[in-house]
Amino acid sequence: KTRQLVDYVYSFYRDIPGGFSSSLSQPFESVLDSYHHEMRMKQQDIESCRDEARRAFSRKMDW
Repeated sequence: KTRQLVDYVYSFYRDIPGGFSSSLSQPFESVLDSYHHEMRMKQQDIESCRDEARRAFSRKMDW
């Protein structure tokens, strides 16, 4: 979904008369990078919780 959004925004920039200015896309790219970073951090948190749940389950099964 985010890739589609990026493509849509860049297609809008390409259609601007006089060309594309990086100063126009820079704020968007910054927010998008921040979003991706946040999603990676949440994914890592979820994976950590899953790993801990698996370990806890394994310990209970070993009893």
